Amino acid sequence: MKNPLDVLNSYTAHDGTLHGAFQSRLAVKQDEVFVRQDDRTFTWTEFGVRYEHCAAALAARGVTAGSRVAIVGRNDIAHIVTLFALARLGAIMVPLNPEFGLREMRYVLQHADVEGILADTATLDRVEAVRAECATPPWLLTLDGPPGPNHYDSVINAAAPMTLPANAPASSTCVIIYT
Repeated sequence: MKNPLDVLNSYTAHDGTLHGAFQSRLAVKQDEVFVRQDDRTFTWTEFGVRYEHCAAALAARGVTAGSRVAIVGRNDIAHIVTLFALARLGAIMVPLNPEFGLREMRYVLQHADVEGILADTATLDRVEAVRAECATPPWLLTLDGPPGPNHYDSVINAAAPMTLPANAPASSTCVIIYT
């Protein structure tokens, strides 16, 4: 077994960002499985394309460096795609426990000052209640349920190709976790 430093040195050096680390490994692992959940599988190449499309879709919604986007739902590939997409833009993911009650959800969403929310349908009643209290409600995409104009997969699949900004500095925050 290789030690951690040997593993790191087996890949091309990168800029210290999540995107840079992914790209350095993609060059070696293109067709290997990157992530699998139930019957869904993404190779390194497919995952890279998916999170670039997600980044373009989020950028089209106004997400830029420093923006905060919440995700509320059970663990899913969408969490990983979104984390990489937001990091690619220099934006920040704010994951919320889907079991949070209205009080906890209100606190996190308002305190984090999120611009957008990705939520599964089991949490929509609480998410919508908090959004209704906001002077400028964050935009909302659903992670599951029927396809439509505000469905996560539909928005990503319809994203127009765009030139994304250069990587944010490696010191940029990419996740804020409330415990």
